[in-house]
Amino acid sequence: MFEIKILLVFFFLLKAINIYNNDLENVDLSIVGYILSSDGIGRMPITLIDSLKDNLNINFISSRSMNLIAPETPHELKEIIKKKNDIPGNLALFTDILASKESVRYESIPEESIIKIAYSMIEGSVVPHEWIEALNLKFDAVVVPDSWLINVYKKSGLKIPIFVLPLILNIEDFLKVPPKTNPNKPFVFGNTMAFIQRKNHIRLVQAFAKVFKNLSNVKLYISGRMTEGSLKLLKDKIKELDLKNVILKLQLISQKKYILI
Repeated sequence: MFEIKILLVFFFLLKAINIYNNDLENVDLSIVGYILSSDGIGRMPITLIDSLKDNLNINFISSRSMNLIAPETPHELKEIIKKKNDIPGNLALFTDILASKESVRYESIPEESIIKIAYSMIEGSVVPHEWIEALNLKFDAVVVPDSWLINVYKKSGLKIPIFVLPLILNIEDFLKVPPKTNPNKPFVFGNTMAFIQRKNHIRLVQAFAKVFKNLSNVKLYISGRMTEGSLKLLKDKIKELDLKNVILKLQLISQKKYILI
């Protein structure tokens, strides 16, 4: 909670600077990243803009050439995302992967922004050296979604301040769905994440097989998008374990479908 208050102080301090300078057209906050409306880090800019748009002047700066905005995205959010406004915000919040084999994305952070913060995370116990080098040189602070990552980043060589800022979740639509009073028959375990190796689907399937084997009244439903060859490895493992109660679906799930699931 303390870390969230610190970030809010940053936001409103910069807002006050704009008002003092009589420059209300200035941008308080630039959200830098890419849009994938359904899930993953591409969902983060949408939830951040939606949460802060009523209190701050926000613009969106794309870190990639392609953004996928779902038709059901509210008009007000679409306007902010699509508006051609590359004026650097007093505070820039970077939400994309810092770098990958294909590209260096942290370079899209505006140099002119007064404060630069990276919202970063990794599914592992070591942060790539290139990420740490970029964070130390290009950013003023890092925010991560879980306290466990603080030591991971520090042990990897991070020198700048690091705080926890939990992922923003809008669960209003989920809360509108009446709660189940009885379990499904069969009982279904669900998993949704990209079919890439670091997600460790194989370990999930091995654990399921160890506990439930081929019980007919229990199923494991795995849905995902993308695949870097790990989908075939997963299928091979399911075949090796002779599991008949594991269902795989390669698909992009909309917010509406998440609710129905």
